[in-house]
Amino acid sequence: MIIIEKDKHTKAKAPFWRAHIEYHKWFLEQDFNNENNTFISLGDLFDCAIPTPDEVDSIISLYAKSKFKKIYLLAGNHDYSDSLKVHSILPLRNNPRVELILEPCQKIIEGKKFFFMPHYVHSENFLPMREFYENPPSEFVENDYLCFHIEDETIQFGKNKTGIDLSKWKGKRLGGHIHKIQKNYELGMPVQSRFDEKGQINNLLCISDKEQYIPIPKFLDFYDAMYGEPLPKVEAMFPIWDIHDAPSSSEGRKYYFGNHIRKVFVKNEKKDAVEIKKNQPAKRKTLVEFFQEYIAKRTDLSSSTIDRLKNTISKK
Repeated sequence: MIIIEKDKHTKAKAPFWRAHIEYHKWFLEQDFNNENNTFISLGDLFDCAIPTPDEVDSIISLYAKSKFKKIYLLAGNHDYSDSLKVHSILPLRNNPRVELILEPCQKIIEGKKFFFMPHYVHSENFLPMREFYENPPSEFVENDYLCFHIEDETIQFGKNKTGIDLSKWKGKRLGGHIHKIQKNYELGMPVQSRFDEKGQINNLLCISDKEQYIPIPKFLDFYDAMYGEPLPKVEAMFPIWDIHDAPSSSEGRKYYFGNHIRKVFVKNEKKDAVEIKKNQPAKRKTLVEFFQEYIAKRTDLSSSTIDRLKNTISKK
């Protein structure tokens, strides 16, 4: 049996940190966690390319306590630091059952042929990532499964920008990196990591004689509430709230103090903002504002590159 997990994005930030701790507890208690099975992570174990000691320790502890006979960890874009030129998942190589997949490779696992496609930036052994993945050597084309951490050609960025074309490859696609559920492929995130995953299902994929999804309890999700009303009972153990129609942002947070609030929407705030904008003279953009908007439109840039650009601009 092979257990497949999508992007974890471990981060020591409330309430995500506690949600991951509870997920790890649940994970270790499941019947699939045994010495007969294999585990595959599709990348982005950490949310940041330079994780905190607590984040690293939590993942090391998780796999040390697990019972899988073999653990394959695919490198994602969040697992590599451009500034340090190093992978954040390297400490996990000290576990003899763990194999890090930092470069493309083909493996036979449980009698099935897998080709692993990590997100890589520099390689002495392979062509640049897009060039290699779009023009595969013939001996690698036939596979049962393709495990990747990239955007494939089904992902469209604007009119002329697409993901990497994997149409020359044969095999069922098991993709990480794209967090939302894809058509004909319903592997969800183990724990929600950001707002645009609101309401998405959480599960693992089990491959044995047949394929089936393993539901994961809802440890974290995003919800809405109206100011002045009791917070509704929800499924997630650690809910994050948007509060609507509050008299002010500070009043909204004060009223629901002790809960995790993502955003407070002030009553008539949008209407008032439009009226104020109408009466204000046109304002020229600063150089910083111009580059911030430019970066936001560059969906082809990696998250680590965007972070570095934002940090550079913020210092100007």
